[in-house]
Amino acid sequence: MSKTILAAGGSGKLGREVVRRLLAQGWTVRVLTRNAAKVKAMFGDRVIAVEGDALRGDTLGVALAGCDAVFSCLGAAVTSDWKAGRPGFFSVDIPANRNLIMAAKQFGVKRFVYVSMLAPAGFPSTWYTDAHLKVEEILRESGLRHVVVRPTGFFSGFAEIYDMAAKNRAVMFGGGEARTNPVDDGDLAEVCVEVIESGEGGLVEAGGPDILTRRRILEMAFEARNKPVKYTRIPVWLGKLAGSLLRLFHPRMGELVHFIACLHQHDLVAPRRGKQRLADFLADVHRRRAGN
Repeated sequence: MSKTILAAGGSGKLGREVVRRLLAQGWTVRVLTRNAAKVKAMFGDRVIAVEGDALRGDTLGVALAGCDAVFSCLGAAVTSDWKAGRPGFFSVDIPANRNLIMAAKQFGVKRFVYVSMLAPAGFPSTWYTDAHLKVEEILRESGLRHVVVRPTGFFSGFAEIYDMAAKNRAVMFGGGEARTNPVDDGDLAEVCVEVIESGEGGLVEAGGPDILTRRRILEMAFEARNKPVKYTRIPVWLGKLAGSLLRLFHPRMGELVHFIACLHQHDLVAPRRGKQRLADFLADVHRRRAGN
């Protein structure tokens, strides 16, 4: 029997991995997009590119009609690229996912899977964290059968640390002693597809195999390039302040800087669900950047 799913965020780094695995499992995949040509270039005719914008709820009907499930990793871009948009996480993540959740309920979707973030007890309130937790709350209150996947950091995000190391612009907030176990995007996609297919509800936390300090991760980025470790150390309090001030001019970037400063002060460690190692990922990034 054919199964149809709408992937919101399906053209992003994690979304692409999820879509490929869903196709391999025999799902009919619709990808919600504002640029159908881009999605077609990625997947060809294997997916149905549905033009729409989750920030405009009235555009979602065509995408959701007849869907069995929804997968969402929608949100403002988590990147240091200034051109990736100014709106912050509260302005994008919450309304986009709220519209998607409400429309999914309206069209009788049976299952909703949302990728949030690991937020252990004691982690401070940040715009980034609170936006994800608010979406979780909306999803719980909707009555939809759902799963929330809470990963630690994705490997793809650490490619930017490699790039900063390559430019000798690496920054570390505080002493870098906070620990985490980041997870490979492909491994996380496997987790997402498992919970999509399981039919169960609940909360799934996902991390990678290695628990590392933030300082060790930064050192690994330099080691991948066979270069001496060189970075600027900034007090955590100053990073938080800089993020709050930057938010006045570029909300997304300011909120991201504030969040990253907090990451350097608190552990984010999840149960091991991934197998790939960050050192191997960074070595692969080096090979690709070097053109080998």
